[in-house]
Amino acid sequence: MIVALGGGNEVGRSCYDYGEFLIDAGLKLDEKRGGRIYTPTMPRGEKLFMALTHGHLDHVGYVVNVAREQPRMRIFATEVTKELIELQLYDSLKIAVEQREKNECRGLPAQPLMYEKEEIGVLLGRIEAVKDEGWFKPAPGYQMSFRGAGHIPGAAIVLVVTSYGSHIVHACDVSFDDQAFVKAARVPEDFLNPDLLVVESTHGALSAPLPARKDAEARLISVAKRVWARNGKLLIPQFATSGPQIIDPLVKAGFPIVLDGAMRDCMWTYQNAQHWCEGDVNIESPMPIYLGKDEENEGFQRSDSDFRRALMRWPGACVVACTSGMMEAGLSVLYAEEWLADSNNAIIFTGYLAEESTGRKISQIQKGGAVTFHHARLDRRTGKIEEWDVPVEINAEVYSIRLSGHSDSWKMVREFIEPLNPKCVVTVHGAPDAHIGMGEHIRNALPKAEIARALNNEPIEF
Repeated sequence: MIVALGGGNEVGRSCYDYGEFLIDAGLKLDEKRGGRIYTPTMPRGEKLFMALTHGHLDHVGYVVNVAREQPRMRIFATEVTKELIELQLYDSLKIAVEQREKNECRGLPAQPLMYEKEEIGVLLGRIEAVKDEGWFKPAPGYQMSFRGAGHIPGAAIVLVVTSYGSHIVHACDVSFDDQAFVKAARVPEDFLNPDLLVVESTHGALSAPLPARKDAEARLISVAKRVWARNGKLLIPQFATSGPQIIDPLVKAGFPIVLDGAMRDCMWTYQNAQHWCEGDVNIESPMPIYLGKDEENEGFQRSDSDFRRALMRWPGACVVACTSGMMEAGLSVLYAEEWLADSNNAIIFTGYLAEESTGRKISQIQKGGAVTFHHARLDRRTGKIEEWDVPVEINAEVYSIRLSGHSDSWKMVREFIEPLNPKCVVTVHGAPDAHIGMGEHIRNALPKAEIARALNNEPIEF
């Protein structure tokens, strides 16, 4: 049996209960509603172990809370994923504290923090690092193996042989395209014909396949060359864990790229991480420029406001990649306010943009249209909230270039699901129409397979 406690008929808060073990425990952040957090249902009963597939917040943001309720449960992740969890959880706690202070100043009820700083350290001490793709025993009667998922560094497809003999493959999130730092996921040839495949349906609703990654990267470079030639500024909003792979083709093409925000920390992790699988790629290209880098010490100065302000008003060409990817908050908004009114400049969206996000609005707006960025800041001297709006006319070029870390349904079925040949397939991690589209692709390729769509909190027997 499998129950999607979250991340079933949605993208976000992924958490999957297989009875005696769990895979992932993430959360979903709604930035349009004051940073409201949606969590999965808390698992019931004592669990033997948990596998964490990768370091994205929608897969690991709720791990502290689940681990607190499961003191004897073993927890497994690759070393890179463990380091990304550390970055993500500390950053999320910082944001939550700031949001709580703002709410208190507005006279709103104080929201309790999901976890305390000390609990992050306790969790990290419990996570056991998976060193390679070999088999190991997570609990008596169980066998488990992590295989490269091709999504981001450290991401894994999880294979499990249960105590009652069932063979399970959990593949969410996965990519079958070679990327800058990780090669495409592979079919586990030693684990064909499993009883159950649980697979993402993120791009299941697409009406046509995604463009070849090499073609998308070539377009990215072409846009950058045009903007650079006219002495413009190029802004690439991205998520912290995905951004370094997106900008690597530009680095290899010779562009000096400025990485800002949490993206710097992720890049540092990727540069220094030990390889755990054959899919890892050596990072041998010239490194991007780190904003505020301290040359005398390892790591970075996390804030360099003077340098950042100077860069925003830099008279020459430059390329900046920074968080947040959907432009609801973060440094990408500050650069956008300075640059989007200038027709010499450009902005490129490469990843997922939620329906109501500011990034989605910008990607769809006509040239000459306007967008308004809202700001709220706590003045610690007065204890008051300062709020203001910044309207910006969009004269810069706006591009959407799909460089997804998820494969589309055509490639996933052709290169993974069909050769794997599972007896039963459960689709997760997608909107309802994405489940329908993925299910149709699978049914055409494997007409004898049982196919089910996961709905949150509804058990599926296999």
